[in-house]
Amino acid sequence: MDKLDEFRTGTVTYVVMPLQKGAFKVTEPLHKDGWIVLLSECTCTCGKFQSKKFPCLHALAVCTFAPVPDVSAWPEASGIPTLFPPVMSLPPPPTSPRTIQKKKS
Repeated sequence: MDKLDEFRTGTVTYVVMPLQKGAFKVTEPLHKDGWIVLLSECTCTCGKFQSKKFPCLHALAVCTFAPVPDVSAWPEASGIPTLFPPVMSLPPPPTSPRTIQKKKS
């Protein structure tokens, strides 16, 4: 089981409630306190999302509650230039000692 699967199973007991403007409150059953998650800002009031630069359990719970829509549902971007990766030349092939001996002969 990889780390992300471990995190996903850890989020099963959380209760997620949408607030306003993309904010979510995440609580545990039978506990009064909770955490506020803002996915658009990559923040959670637990502080782990910001410090580790990786979603905390609370943020992952929000993702399972409100999954990212399929790419086909995304709005079409207009007026934004397409950026392509830079063109890079391939390095020369490695030479083996046999190749060097053949060239000397």
